[in-house]
Amino acid sequence: MLTPDNKQSTPIIHRKTGFEPRKDLGQWIFGRHLSTADAPHQTISKKVGLAVFASDALSSSAYAIDEILIVLILAGTGALSISLPIALTIIGLLTLLTISYEQTIHTYPGGGGAYIVARDI
Repeated sequence: MLTPDNKQSTPIIHRKTGFEPRKDLGQWIFGRHLSTADAPHQTISKKVGLAVFASDALSSSAYAIDEILIVLILAGTGALSISLPIALTIIGLLTLLTISYEQTIHTYPGGGGAYIVARDI
């Protein structure tokens, strides 16, 4: 019997089996699951992180502009004259949002997202 007291070396046994884990649809589409040991090697740069964070705001703003124009068209042709100030306001908000995300990335380089920011406030 092997106990810590007798300090015997044990060989590593490599077993070959025919068992393979079941592959689901997600694994067929996205590939194998990322093991925990590989996670630190899968980080992205700050510039790429900013582009990933900002894409959510850009897509939301694209839908907002479309809906604003639909409402202005329904209100009449005279209301379309305020579409330029609305567009400039949205550009200003996107600029502020991008600066905010950049500050978050520099403050929390390890990541964590909005939860970490809200927790520290």
